[in-house]
Amino acid sequence: MLESFPNTVKDTILTVQNKRAILVDVAHQALGKNRANINSLDELSLLASTAGAIVVDRIIQRREKPDNAYYIGRGKAEELAGLASENQVDYIIFDNDLSPGQIRNLEEVVGVSVIDRTELILAIFGTHARTTQSRLQLELAHLEYTLPRLK
Repeated sequence: MLESFPNTVKDTILTVQNKRAILVDVAHQALGKNRANINSLDELSLLASTAGAIVVDRIIQRREKPDNAYYIGRGKAEELAGLASENQVDYIIFDNDLSPGQIRNLEEVVGVSVIDRTELILAIFGTHARTTQSRLQLELAHLEYTLPRLK
């Protein structure tokens, strides 16, 4: 029965192998955790490297609270679009979990794919899944993550 199951994991799991990326984090001023955000971005950089991405820049924005439409605000998103074009990046990777609407809005402005931390971690697991069971579990996790993001 499993032999007839299509190998869709490779088709559905994102791959960032050898892709250029910019890392983005938002420091919430109300929390006052500037140092924690730098450490968090270092960790995200290691995750991106593990997934095979080439990190070309890192951005931390300070905000009172996340913007509902863009998470980082429209002005910062437009600035990020210029930076992405200048560095010819393939992905913008956020250290924060983004809503489906925020991802869609950001992709419209920056013109490249936007992924969040969860999707990056799924990409890492996707490159290391070898057994049928691990591939099926990964496929399930990815589909559950993707369901609210379908257009």
